[in-house]
Amino acid sequence: MAYIQDTYYLGDYIATEIKFIGRNGAKGERRAKKIKATPEQMARQNQWTREKKEKYLILANFRTGDIWVTLKYPRGTRPDAERIKRDWKVFTTEMRKLYKKLGIPFKWVNRMEIGRFGGPHIHFLCNRVDNIDTLIKDTWHKTIADLIVPGKNYVNIAPYDSDGAKEVAEYLTAKPDKKGIEGQLNLFGEEEQKVFCKVSSSRNLVRPEPKRKKYAHWTMARFFKDGIKPDKGYYVMPNTVKVGVNKCTGYSYLYYMQRTISDGKSHGNRIKPQWEADYTHYEKS
Repeated sequence: MAYIQDTYYLGDYIATEIKFIGRNGAKGERRAKKIKATPEQMARQNQWTREKKEKYLILANFRTGDIWVTLKYPRGTRPDAERIKRDWKVFTTEMRKLYKKLGIPFKWVNRMEIGRFGGPHIHFLCNRVDNIDTLIKDTWHKTIADLIVPGKNYVNIAPYDSDGAKEVAEYLTAKPDKKGIEGQLNLFGEEEQKVFCKVSSSRNLVRPEPKRKKYAHWTMARFFKDGIKPDKGYYVMPNTVKVGVNKCTGYSYLYYMQRTISDGKSHGNRIKPQWEADYTHYEKS
C-alpha cells in the first residue's frame, strides 16, 4: 500500500502529515493491530485535533508583529453572554470600518471567556496596523461606555510571535477544566456556557487545505534511512518531528514542520525520525 502525505502551506511554515504501514514504511511491513481507544484517549485525540486545526489557521493568517488582545469589563460587572456577543459585534463592525479606511482587512480569531473570579473578557489575535493600540482602546471603551469608570483602561495588548502559534492555539481551545474556571461557568445556563467555550474567527481568513500525494513504500522507507530532506529555503524544526503508531487504526504516522530560513544561514541538514516506542498519541482516522 502507498503511503499518504498531506502538506499544508502556512506562510513561513510547512506542515507535513504522513500515514503509512509498518514501523518504517518498508515493503512487506504490516499494519499494526487496531485497539479500541478509551474515552479519555479519544478526548485527548479530539483536543489535539482542535489544537492542530487552530494552529494551522493562525500560521496561515498571522505573522510576528501582530497582536494578542484582551478586552475586559469593569471589575464587579457581570454582563451576560448575549451582551458580550453584542458588544463584540459592535466592536468588530467599527474596527472593520477603521481598517477599511487604511485599505487593510481586519482579521481575527477570538474566544470569549469567564475568569477565575467570574470576570468576563474576550481574547483575540488580530493583524497589526499603525496606531493599533489607540484604535482598539478607543473603540472598546466606546463600546462599553455605559459600564466603564472614566480614566481606567480595559484593554491589554501584547505582541504576537509566530513561534508561539502552538501555545496560542492551545490557549484558545483549552477546555474550562484546564483553566480552572468550570465553577464560574456553572453560574450560566447551558447555552450561555457554549459561548464561553467556543473559538471563532473572521470570515476573511485563509482556511488551510492540504495538498495530498501518495507514494510507494520505498519512498517512505527513505525518511528513516536518509532522513527528512527540507524543501528549498526551509529547514526542518527538530522539536516538531513526531513518529509513532495510531493504535485505533493500526497505521503509523510521521509529522513534522518546516520554517523559512531567515538568517541567511544554511539549515539544510536532514533529520532522521526517531521512533517513539512508548508514544501514546492517538490520531483520528
